[in-house]
Amino acid sequence: MPYSLPPSAMLGEVPGGNGMTFGDMFGAPMEQGGLDFDEVTAYADMDDAVTATGWGGKLGIQYKVTDKLRVGASYTMKSTLDFSGEAGMDMTAQFNNAYERMVMGALVQMSQDGVVQDPMNPTEQELQMAQQGVMQQLSDMGIDMSLGMKAMYDVDIDFSWPQEFGFGVAYAPNDRLIIATDVHWINWEDTMKEFVMHFSNGDNSNINTMMGTPDGSMTLEMPMNWDNQLVVAMGLEFWATPNLAVRTGFNYAKNPVPAETVIPIFPAIVENHLTFGLGYNFNGMFQVDMAYEKVFANELESNGSTIANEYNSCTNELGEDVVHMSGTLRF
Repeated sequence: MPYSLPPSAMLGEVPGGNGMTFGDMFGAPMEQGGLDFDEVTAYADMDDAVTATGWGGKLGIQYKVTDKLRVGASYTMKSTLDFSGEAGMDMTAQFNNAYERMVMGALVQMSQDGVVQDPMNPTEQELQMAQQGVMQQLSDMGIDMSLGMKAMYDVDIDFSWPQEFGFGVAYAPNDRLIIATDVHWINWEDTMKEFVMHFSNGDNSNINTMMGTPDGSMTLEMPMNWDNQLVVAMGLEFWATPNLAVRTGFNYAKNPVPAETVIPIFPAIVENHLTFGLGYNFNGMFQVDMAYEKVFANELESNGSTIANEYNSCTNELGEDVVHMSGTLRF
């Protein structure tokens, strides 16, 4: 998962820099001796090393208006999931780019000093001289190149599932057919304002030095800013025989994810769903239900990303084909 920070987040002070931070060095224009980065990118790898525990609750009520008409309402509580585990962070690509810019800066300076003839086309010896100078400069800053730019952290993630209100109506014109519709309101604005990750015990002193966190602890906040969502669903169930039920349905919900925060790991941008299903009751006690859900593909272009510049003008697309199966035992 790529994540970008403003250079100002790198709070470690450069030794001998009169208070200059690594963020100042990375963000300053090259003509001022900086590296001219507008963001610093790292890659976090959590895979299966992060687990969570949590709890939630749901309340519902149903009222039989007539023999043919029923109404119902439900409330799903906001639930918190406390994720914890290990995460890897890799700043290799970012640092390699920084190293290349530092070498180029050294070649330009050596050219001004009359040591290098053409900084854009140096000889092998001139390039080696520039690289050695940069290596010494980094060493003086407390960066040990042999340690690389990868680290392992303990990680804790704050994540909550939103509260939800629902209301539905079901009408049965006869004993074999049920027509239903319901509306759900999902409070994404409360739980998806940002995605927060707490890292601790980082084991790479290079990254700790640049970030200004000697103990290897830092907090990263990724803006999400999702909108609340209204989901409208309609469906019907028809008992073709006393044992066989045929079902179909459709639901629509406007995509809650803004174009400036959409990323591949949270591509919740689908809007239209169509479902087909069957249910078979074997003996009045046991029933098997199966369904196919077609989630129609939807696209959203990342525009003015507030997470990372690399997402700008990228198109996110998601569509799904889902099969459900369940069994019910009544006793």
